[in-house]
Amino acid sequence: MRINNCHNIDDFRTLAKSRIPAPLFHYIDAGADDESTLRRNTSAYDEYDPIPNGLADVASIDLSVTILGQKVSSPLFLAPTGMNRLFHHHGERATSRAAEKYGCYYSLSTLSSVSIEEIGSLTSTPKMFQIYIHKDRGLTYEFIERCKRAKFTSLCLTIDTIGIGNAALAPTIVKKAIDDWYAPMIIGEDPFVLPKYIKHNPKPHCLCVVVNRNNQSAISSFSDDSFDSYR
Repeated sequence: MRINNCHNIDDFRTLAKSRIPAPLFHYIDAGADDESTLRRNTSAYDEYDPIPNGLADVASIDLSVTILGQKVSSPLFLAPTGMNRLFHHHGERATSRAAEKYGCYYSLSTLSSVSIEEIGSLTSTPKMFQIYIHKDRGLTYEFIERCKRAKFTSLCLTIDTIGIGNAALAPTIVKKAIDDWYAPMIIGEDPFVLPKYIKHNPKPHCLCVVVNRNNQSAISSFSDDSFDSYR
């Protein structure tokens, strides 16, 4: 199978499985434990169907939308995926260029295989950086300052490392690498407690977090300008 013969996600998956070494394919394809969440996240889309509107004027179609204050040509969003160069030698360079080509918002993973600075200089599309609150606060601050200098437009606070799932299909060497990377990211002594300068935002339209404005640390002052807030 060649890429020109791919017409849906299953076709791309089949092609990827035939081209990418098994340990790397399972890293991006497999879910944790019994993979029930993976199946539900996929099957959820089966509940929706496009509603045709045959008499609509399609002479001029505008899909543009504003996301986090940035005007983009499409409501599609390229979510952060780590270590892209494991799967293709262009890695994040290719995905960021694709986002720019089609006017999409692009998000760079903390586990990117290409630097913040290179992606920042490579494209002009709005860019988000996926950030963790590390035990080493200095590392977190460094990421933020680098993003500011590289003209990233927003941050995405990521809190998915409360526990590491068992990637049943991933070989031991891949799981060991993942565990070694994620271990320093767990927040504080109690992984269920957010840092005092960040609290959950219950407003349904807000995407990320709320910052306690009484604490003007580097991360909170920068986040003040980057996330929707409420009092």
